[in-house]
Amino acid sequence: MKKFLLYEMCRGDLKNRKFDLAVLPVGATEAHAWHLPFGNDTLHAAEVARRAAARAAEKGAGALVLPAIPFGCSPDVMSYPYTVTIRPTTLLRLLEDLINSLADHGLRKFVVLNGHGGNTGTIEALTRELFGKRGLFIAWIDWWTTVADVVRQVQETEELSHADEIETSQSLEICPELVRMDWAEKTRSNPTQLKKMKKYGGKFLSPWHLYTKNAGVGDPTKATREKGRKIVTAAVERIAAMLVELARAKHKGQYLY
Repeated sequence: MKKFLLYEMCRGDLKNRKFDLAVLPVGATEAHAWHLPFGNDTLHAAEVARRAAARAAEKGAGALVLPAIPFGCSPDVMSYPYTVTIRPTTLLRLLEDLINSLADHGLRKFVVLNGHGGNTGTIEALTRELFGKRGLFIAWIDWWTTVADVVRQVQETEELSHADEIETSQSLEICPELVRMDWAEKTRSNPTQLKKMKKYGGKFLSPWHLYTKNAGVGDPTKATREKGRKIVTAAVERIAAMLVELARAKHKGQYLY
């Protein structure tokens, strides 16, 4: 199989190569309880992108995968030392520059594969800002949302949020050497005063040092690699199918629809 990870390629690998689309993985660097690495979201986005592009290549789709962006929007987790956050406008401008760089080389189809919930709104704003420009088509995928049904099948615990049973299971599949299950502990979130806001769909950021005691929520002790493999395998298959579909789609004038 030909290479598709840009950071592994030489110019010789790219000679006479054409790609159908580019995948831009985006993550974060933030505390994940005691037992998961700070780069958890980045590692997940990068590996799911790699596996999905490899699967798509088997079906004839040429997806160029960029190095994962390791920083995201994490202001609500900054009370935990060594969390790194960037402004939404910084992330938006960075993604815009990456997309425009690749557009200069002829690419027009892009998938931003997101590994961190705090990035979602910014990525959507990017697609709205660039919509209709240069004939670009930009899709975004919060990769974990593609497998909500699989999560429901394997989960044993009710409270799922961050560094929980499911995210820990995914890490046991993606980066097991970095997971410290001996440091995993069950943690309940603290209730908010804004009960009506929560009940009726109001949205707000929670200060994580008040929301939880250790930057995690849920019971990661119930995590297993088998659960993580089922989730990640399903996500890879579904995202690969989306990449193949996008690779085969034709522009109608300036737009792809």
